[in-house]
Amino acid sequence: MSDKLKAIFLLLIASLIWGLAFPMNRYALRSVDPVGYSALRYFFGALALAPLALRWGRRTAHVNYFTKTGRFSWIWGGALAGLLLALGNGIQYQGLAMTLAAKAGFINGLYVTMVPLFGLILGVTPARLVWVGLGVSLLGLALISDPGSATGFNRGDAYVLVADLFFASHVFVLGFFSVRVSVWLFIFSQAFFGCFFGGLLAEMTGTFPTLAQFQAIWPFALYGVCSVAGAYLCQALAQKTVTPSSAALVMQTQSIIAAVSGVVFLGEKMTKAMIFGAFLLVSGTVIAQLATDSTKLAPKRRHFRFFVFCRVLVAFLILAVCALAVIET
Repeated sequence: MSDKLKAIFLLLIASLIWGLAFPMNRYALRSVDPVGYSALRYFFGALALAPLALRWGRRTAHVNYFTKTGRFSWIWGGALAGLLLALGNGIQYQGLAMTLAAKAGFINGLYVTMVPLFGLILGVTPARLVWVGLGVSLLGLALISDPGSATGFNRGDAYVLVADLFFASHVFVLGFFSVRVSVWLFIFSQAFFGCFFGGLLAEMTGTFPTLAQFQAIWPFALYGVCSVAGAYLCQALAQKTVTPSSAALVMQTQSIIAAVSGVVFLGEKMTKAMIFGAFLLVSGTVIAQLATDSTKLAPKRRHFRFFVFCRVLVAFLILAVCALAVIET
């Protein structure tokens, strides 16, 4: 099997894991707060990754790009990624408790379409196909929100959409570090700090699960071993080989898996308009990615220097915070 086929296989595994996680998480969120639940999942994920990181991380030599600036870049890089995921998952789970798992799965796929827009902040004008893909995705978003119903685009959908900004930022961070440091150490650091920041937020808001709540949802939280440890590790290893175009085609299968599993396990229903909107969302994402390679952040590319990396990340985070403030008001 070639390296590319191995990478696609890893992405399929990650998509399957994340797609099945949507109905599981929606069911668990009936009994527990989203922030505390996210922290539990990352705790189990970090626990599973610890022995692997200690064993394989030492064997995997760091790329020379970072050896001159510090041996422990995987720590603060993982801390940044963990913070983004803790915030993104907390917001997404908040929305998932208010909307259908099928809708959330497709709206979540929009973050892949957002990634090419990093080019605007980098001073690189996206290709026309990017704008076409974004337009098709927005039309799909309007249809999947079921405009004919009484609810339409609800508050839960808006939360999932805001979470996409954090996930798009995470793709940028992952692409920046995956070609520079040990993937094993980076993913472990990401899971550890995802647990740390998630637990800190849960403690500050008084939403950490009680013992009774934990006994009710521990099987779903334990699934974090797969979704936090296994799926992100598969994604990081695959992203070192495949282009974003190929990755987008594969990763969009998680939206379909989320929709099917939501219908099968939770009895959710999708109208014809929602199904067509889901098709447009997936199509727009694929169209946008076919015209860009912006998530392949090779160290030799001049416009991906560190200060530009920070500028892009800060811009997306400001946008996410502003969008969240609008929803809350």
